[in-house]
Amino acid sequence: MDWLEILNRNALDIYSRNYDYSTNYLGDAIFTKEKTNNLFVRINQLVENGNVPAIAKFSAFDAKAPIGSREKFTQKDYQKLLIKEKLPTSEKAAYLLDANLPESELIKYLFDDFNIELQRVLTRVELANMQVLSTGKLTIQENNINTEIDYELKGTHKTSYSGWSNPSHSIISDLQAIVSLAVAEGRSIKRAVTSSKVISYMTKNTEIVDTLASVNRIATTKNVLDFINEQFGIDFVANDAVYKVEGGDNTTHRFFPENKISFMDDVEFGKGLFAPTPDEVKQVKGYNNADIQQFVYLKAWAEEDPSITWTMGSAVYLPLPLDINSLFIATISA
Repeated sequence: MDWLEILNRNALDIYSRNYDYSTNYLGDAIFTKEKTNNLFVRINQLVENGNVPAIAKFSAFDAKAPIGSREKFTQKDYQKLLIKEKLPTSEKAAYLLDANLPESELIKYLFDDFNIELQRVLTRVELANMQVLSTGKLTIQENNINTEIDYELKGTHKTSYSGWSNPSHSIISDLQAIVSLAVAEGRSIKRAVTSSKVISYMTKNTEIVDTLASVNRIATTKNVLDFINEQFGIDFVANDAVYKVEGGDNTTHRFFPENKISFMDDVEFGKGLFAPTPDEVKQVKGYNNADIQQFVYLKAWAEEDPSITWTMGSAVYLPLPLDINSLFIATISA
């Protein structure tokens, strides 16, 4: 059976177009997926305090109105980056599959490989999302890429707090400091991403435990997070999801660092911007002909000697904060 007849262009496009790209990853809710026909993206960022409303002046009757000025923007250009993964089917495996599987099972086997590739691409997307959320930057050092995209988060939006493992430390004062910093810039904080470890510091904190006890509440995780929300209007969520590196030793790694808290408003924080891959542009003869419903492009080809069929999933992607300075990052140490 000619596997490339099964894995024809139309079949792969239908599979990719109809694939459910929603995941359980937190980044899905923070960086809304969107595909455009551009490799580059440009964003206008307000200059410092450009979000703070400016006042008009009172004027005497018959006096000329003062001349105002428009808010200044800085213009930033970013390039989306390529992610790809391929899988081979060896001569021996192909022989055994053709000899022992009915056609329907063979088709399932082949598309299972594409499903693996799709999931791995989306997992790499999530890691990029969480790196931007926890650092304000995207740093990539893998597969002949050595690059850093700095979204230029203000230095004052990166803070550090120590002593959180000490039950007598005032975690409430640290949270108030972050909220006060945001308020002073005309911003608000409505949600925060962190780890279960950081949240456990809160549940063991004497000041928080005693405050809850004074109203006959036990310091369970839910009660503590409800208390923080009541005090500061911030919804905390723990992101403890992990991934592993293909070809590694099965060691797990966190998407979101264990010692960070990322604070945001409750408006849309960013876009997860996809673009056509080089293979896709070649196939459809130009960026403008690309299918915006296909976030991951699928491809299959044959190698003559040895006789191997390759499958590959690829995407061009960039996480883009819409307003990087709506982000406040705290590094927590014991």
